[in-house]
Amino acid sequence: MNTYRVFLFTILSLGFLATLAKAKPEYDRTKLLNLEKDKLAIQGYDPVAYFAGTPMEGNASLTHQYKGIIYRFAKEANREAFIAMPDHYEPQYGGWCAYAMLDSDKVDINPERFKIIDEKLYLFYDGLWGDTLKRWNKLTKKQTETSLVEKADQNWTKVVSKK
Repeated sequence: MNTYRVFLFTILSLGFLATLAKAKPEYDRTKLLNLEKDKLAIQGYDPVAYFAGTPMEGNASLTHQYKGIIYRFAKEANREAFIAMPDHYEPQYGGWCAYAMLDSDKVDINPERFKIIDEKLYLFYDGLWGDTLKRWNKLTKKQTETSLVEKADQNWTKVVSKK
């Protein structure tokens, strides 16, 4: 009977350790994500509005704090949707430019430049150095969008693990 308990304990312990190994690395979100000084995300834009196809600035009186980050919303329904599924609506790569993440770079974004890919929000830079959403789309003629996302995901994991 003791051998059985030791065996069972060993199996359960290995399963628990395997689960821990697969867990996402922990990091201080407020230091790693692309935020304004007051911990405001997406330069005050409504994360839910992107999924309706139109970026909208959020209202300073309609906010929600999620894991130390402040989000603004254009309307109460968007705020409620975010509260119900915050991980769904948060931008990928901490709100940094998705194109730049292909090179593990944290580059600021233009909140008007975005793309929804597989129900996830990706933001892009558009400024003096060009429009990275156009560059991203040009790359998809040579590679699949899935492969671009996979590469950027891997690089984001490396960026996070350095912190």
